[in-house]
Amino acid sequence: VYLVMVALFERYDQPLLIMLLFPFCLIGAVLALVCFGSSLSLVSILGIISLIGMLVNNGIVIAEYVNQLREKNREKKLDEKGIVYDDFTDKLGLLTYEEEKELLRVNLAEGAASRLRSILMTTLTTVLSVIPMALSRGEGSELYAPLGQVIMGGLTTSTILTLYVMPVYYYTLEKWRLKSFYKKKKKEESDEEAC
Repeated sequence: VYLVMVALFERYDQPLLIMLLFPFCLIGAVLALVCFGSSLSLVSILGIISLIGMLVNNGIVIAEYVNQLREKNREKKLDEKGIVYDDFTDKLGLLTYEEEKELLRVNLAEGAASRLRSILMTTLTTVLSVIPMALSRGEGSELYAPLGQVIMGGLTTSTILTLYVMPVYYYTLEKWRLKSFYKKKKKEESDEEAC
């Protein structure tokens, strides 16, 4: 899953950021098993594995949309300032650190808010669809009920926490990345002036 996300984002840090959300999925899965009185079994472990894919989808939706917003709004800001660039130019560094930080903050708030509805709808449909499986008490239900319970509990907690924690992780990571980029750029400029 991590390698697929690295290929998608063409970076190593944002997929790692999304994978850091996985412990929140485990919290809900374990709580659901405890609440329903089920034990950890092969079927519930399969449910946890399937939760990884579902959780990653929510993180990708937020991160990818915010990345697209940042790029689009960075280009708009560059056009407003009259800065010339082309498709092959790395646009990061053409604006000031303060402008980039403001773009990050505004776009993250806008992106997370606009994707809230789609994430909640997909999560709600999945959680509602596994409720009959999680609550079943018929013959053979002890085999497949833990699967529904794990998916229901893990997806609920991970989605709620993803909507709050993912933007905080993203902001912290990207702010640190911007700070180190501009510090390196400033050092290179001062070295060039010294020569």
